[in-house]
Amino acid sequence: MKQKKTQGVERQISSPSSNQPFICGFHSYSPQQMNDLKESLKLKMPLPTLHLCSDYYRRREANRDPSATELRFLDDVAASLSSGSATTVSQLLIADPFVAVTYADMMNKRRELHPEATAPITPAEALGMASAYLNRSGKTPELKGHRFRFCGSDGSNDGAVGCEGSQTFLCEQNDRDYDLADGDVVVLLHRGELSHHRYFDAVRTTLNAIASQTQIKLNREVSFDGLFPMLLSVSTGICFDLRRLAIEHFSVASNLLFGHFAGYRMVALDKAGAGVLVEEARKNGLDPKVFVAIMNGNRTYVTFSGGESVSFETAFLRRLALPFSQKVTLPVETDTLSNPISIKPIHQATCEYLSHPSHPQRIAQTNRATVSASFCKTERSFFRSSMQALLAALLGIVSAGDSYKDCRLAVSIKHSPATQSPNSIGELLSSILGIYRLQCELGIPTAIRELIADSETEHPEITAFGLSSRTLAPSHFVQNGSRVYCVTPMIAEDGLPAFPALRQLLRDLEAWNRDGIVKSARVICDQTVTDALTEHSASGLTCKLTDPAVAVGEKLPLAILLEADRELPLAEIGKVEASVFRSEQAATYRLPKLSETLNAGERYGVTILASKGDTSAAILAEILCQRGADCRLFTEKDSVTAQAREILLSQITMLGRNYRIEENLQLQFALETQQKAGGCVIALGNNGDLSEKLCVLTLENGIEEDLLMRIFD
Repeated sequence: MKQKKTQGVERQISSPSSNQPFICGFHSYSPQQMNDLKESLKLKMPLPTLHLCSDYYRRREANRDPSATELRFLDDVAASLSSGSATTVSQLLIADPFVAVTYADMMNKRRELHPEATAPITPAEALGMASAYLNRSGKTPELKGHRFRFCGSDGSNDGAVGCEGSQTFLCEQNDRDYDLADGDVVVLLHRGELSHHRYFDAVRTTLNAIASQTQIKLNREVSFDGLFPMLLSVSTGICFDLRRLAIEHFSVASNLLFGHFAGYRMVALDKAGAGVLVEEARKNGLDPKVFVAIMNGNRTYVTFSGGESVSFETAFLRRLALPFSQKVTLPVETDTLSNPISIKPIHQATCEYLSHPSHPQRIAQTNRATVSASFCKTERSFFRSSMQALLAALLGIVSAGDSYKDCRLAVSIKHSPATQSPNSIGELLSSILGIYRLQCELGIPTAIRELIADSETEHPEITAFGLSSRTLAPSHFVQNGSRVYCVTPMIAEDGLPAFPALRQLLRDLEAWNRDGIVKSARVICDQTVTDALTEHSASGLTCKLTDPAVAVGEKLPLAILLEADRELPLAEIGKVEASVFRSEQAATYRLPKLSETLNAGERYGVTILASKGDTSAAILAEILCQRGADCRLFTEKDSVTAQAREILLSQITMLGRNYRIEENLQLQFALETQQKAGGCVIALGNNGDLSEKLCVLTLENGIEEDLLMRIFD
């Protein structure tokens, strides 16, 4: 056995140890023997993949007999690489004619692009089909001068923009990945004993501290698939030492390479830089784990916690992402959207629970680009919902001044894994077809796109972004006396956008903005006109309606509000005027005398209960910690007992927007007990019917700074 040390990672190049059970004659197994082996080892991989493994041992390993450990490891690799995006569609059944026409058009374009293609299409290929076709026509997918990437909600990406309700953010990629060289190592920044929301601040502080001391070659957030699939794509020679990654409660250490550590930060750098990173990370409370060494060659080595090791050709491991074919039936579309579309952009550093803005914007800035955002949870309407989500993001950019021919789109789809639900691929493909239809009708490529298989996602969730390199019109009134218009995209008889009329509207919006006619713009989704006008009001300017019927109108699924300085061929609903309304001063809130319940020098205990994915709650928790609070954040995924215990140990409980506890008697009792002891319950939105015994302070417009000062400063 050869051994070589590289910054704490021991390279072990060996054959499987002699105490492992070997699969004798595996390279010459019959189909029946393969099937029996698959059942006896409880392998998840399909038989074609198992035959691929047999062929590998026969051709590349000199007929060597593999161990059961090796085959189980290959099974984990195949499962992690073969997500829903790799599933091929061998047969498609479609009930809706407009979806069938769209699919036929996609396959025609595929034959034009790839006449030699005989394999069935995959969802990943389908998602990129429109952009590939438009690229051949000369419309490059990239937004000139910009490189984008998707990132999580960890707050470590400056300038990242997301959409309310989504955990996917978009940021500009200012740094670049460098080629890894022999001797480089990979460090997983584990959070150790840090709480979830404090982890991200520690990562940001650590990476900023070492930026001037060493070159970071790779800096990525671990995806839902885990560590192994990400590292398999960045080097041909990799050595994993799982003894460095071992964590209590995991009996099989190799499992840690697949489906774990999502959201954690993984960093690659040279040996000297790794030492600097490890030291700085520990100073900030992190638990860095140096578990991978990069080496010359074309093999991947894995050393397990007991010292046993396996190795394979890296190219073979990559081939294990063998697509499996599936007959797919697309779900029947409903006539209306099942869930409203969210179009409120948020920055990672923005907390919606603090100092709520008087006129929330519909566009946001990354470091250099202008972005609009939309988010939709599809359910019973997949084709229409995905199309509408993309259209909402596009209108946010075009209505404010960009040309729809010059802007670009970005789309991320989170979906249920193919192995979890037989209907998941049908729902995913139907959503992709809606996106494809809109892209082709309007000729707009996606600058970046991704599919994320997530076991906690029941139906596809679409996060879309409109991308522009221009400075666009604001989302609030700017000129007294301007005219106010409301326009809704025309809908055809099949319930889809009337695309000829939509293209004309987009051209008109471009011309009006180019001529300086449009002063401000706002996209409306699932909102009444009067509510949208209230949000659009700013700096003492509001809208006086000229059509009284507008004031009692219903919610609009999708529309555009325009402020213009001259008459347009649209329905005018009012004029901008200076408002005489003056907002009342902030109320003086009566709070319990918390100081009486605390010892000198003790920190206030704050418990925040919020829905999963509520990034504002995570940011609020971090801010309160910085103000001196001992703050703990819980979601509905945490145990009720743990939540109740923290409530009883704290002085203040804050309920995030839409966190419902009316049917949870244990939490209700804990809140009542906390309040009897002099504590305070603050609701940050609509939290359902709380106990009548509770005296709740409801702050639907957010926590004002003076209230924070009175509590913590």
